[in-house]
Amino acid sequence: MFSALRRQLTYANVVATTALVLSMSGVAFAGQHYLVSSTGQLSRQVITKLHKTGKGGRQGATGVRGPAGSQGPQGTPGVRGFQGFMGPQLAGPRGVQGAAGAVGPTGNAGAPGGATAITFSATLVPEPLREARTAHLFSFPGELTVNFYCIRAIFTFGGVEAFAPEGSHADTRMVVTNPKGEPPEKIGTDVEDTPIAPGPEGTTIALLLSNTPAEEALESNRAHLDGTIATPTGVVRMDAFIQVAPPPPPDTNPRTCIIHGSAVDYPR
Repeated sequence: MFSALRRQLTYANVVATTALVLSMSGVAFAGQHYLVSSTGQLSRQVITKLHKTGKGGRQGATGVRGPAGSQGPQGTPGVRGFQGFMGPQLAGPRGVQGAAGAVGPTGNAGAPGGATAITFSATLVPEPLREARTAHLFSFPGELTVNFYCIRAIFTFGGVEAFAPEGSHADTRMVVTNPKGEPPEKIGTDVEDTPIAPGPEGTTIALLLSNTPAEEALESNRAHLDGTIATPTGVVRMDAFIQVAPPPPPDTNPRTCIIHGSAVDYPR
């Protein structure tokens, strides 16, 4: 009996029966505003049947795109990655050596080598109105000799004399002051490109006098001497300090005439 009834139960019969029931209860539906709003109001078998046998409708048109949503909060920073390994340092191939530059011009000839330098000093205290006291200062090859002498008369004289072969010349300059640093009354003399007479007598190339006679004062004069002596074999440069003073009674002043300085011989 049930099998015969099952054979006559189709989708069409179910839909028709459902429609009939709903139409007969229309008054109640309208009065209670009852609508089928979810599949939970239908039998599972009806839903299954509808899925199996119903045809899908056409896809509706795409709706209007809604407005963009607000920006979301910033995410938390990711974990810092590990530092990468240092890459290999490889030197490039060595470049080709450039061509040699041109040879520069020859420079001027330098000063002759073999210069000889010496220092000297002397202190002389001569007796009044007597022969001069003399001290040897220096000698260089080529028969050049320079001495220092001191004479006491009315004034005190301190002089530098040179002995050199024929053809030699001297050129000297003196700057003289008294103990107060003022220009003195008595000075002396220097020479400018003066020939040096050959022979045993020698030639005075610088002379300094004391400022006043011994009877009047005890002031001395001081001079800075700078000069050159040219000989056939070389040139000598001389730099010295000279001081002469009138000795006090009883003529025992140990600083009557003093000189100290240096000389350099430049061979030709």
